[in-house]
Amino acid sequence: MIIPKGRIPFEFEREDLAKVVRLVMERRDTTVVGGNISIRVTDDTGKDYLVMTPTMM
Repeated sequence: MIIPKGRIPFEFEREDLAKVVRLVMERRDTTVVGGNISIRVTDDTGKDYLVMTPTMM
């Protein structure tokens, strides 16, 4: 995986994940200690990665 200079890995996927977490919290579908939310991302080579929220955040 090649990361362009000045970018963080999976920057856009992280932004999408943050939007989902915000929506889940606004709907009160979980509490702060309700667990982690993750997504699977496949890069151009077919390798899978997990992008996950940190514990207790």
